[in-house]
Amino acid sequence: VLRLKALSVAGRTQRDSLKDVNLTVLGGEIVGVAGVSGNGQAALAGVLSGMITPESGKIILENQELTQINPALMISKRVGRIPEDRHRDGIVGSMSVAENMIIENINGPEFQKNGLLKRESISKYAEALSKDYDVRGAGSAARAQLLSGGNIQKLILARVFDKKPVLILANQPTRGLDMGAAADVAHRLIEARSRGAGVILISEDLDEILRLSDRILVIHDGSFTETQTHDR
Repeated sequence: VLRLKALSVAGRTQRDSLKDVNLTVLGGEIVGVAGVSGNGQAALAGVLSGMITPESGKIILENQELTQINPALMISKRVGRIPEDRHRDGIVGSMSVAENMIIENINGPEFQKNGLLKRESISKYAEALSKDYDVRGAGSAARAQLLSGGNIQKLILARVFDKKPVLILANQPTRGLDMGAAADVAHRLIEARSRGAGVILISEDLDEILRLSDRILVIHDGSFTETQTHDR
């Protein structure tokens, strides 16, 4: 699904940097990235989200080398992103729950025609997803910023997983969630793996990494070290 070849990001600090990273992610596996925050996780997430252009190296997604990296390209290539900061990077708080659910597919013919949004279709879609993913709150027309942290995460999961991505970047996906919400996130990631998606799980929670990962990499100072294979 994904290959990174000698990928480097020259950031201002170690948190923003990667050094000649090589990484392969197969379909149907979860690759865990363990390590203390500030060792290159943000740079890795930024590259895979299209937010950061690497200084050198190659990104190959489904056997196609990607150039001119940007968020729209990664979305079009079916890369799903669960960001570390769900409030800042996961939603636009002043927009409605429904608008946040379709924000990455706003030009889809099911949601707009001739530049005009199909409000009724958007509302029905959002209500159905809210039910499927148990997003609780004042309804799909309410501002997303009124949702609890757990329900914001469920909104993001709904938006990501409904599009059946080929690659999922899950960056600290259960941080700050209660046990029930965290278990639901884990279930969704395992379900995506079973469907054949590749998953990159970045987490400081070693129990989570050990429980979910098929392979584990340790990141330190912008470089990877692979551990022994973890039995499921």
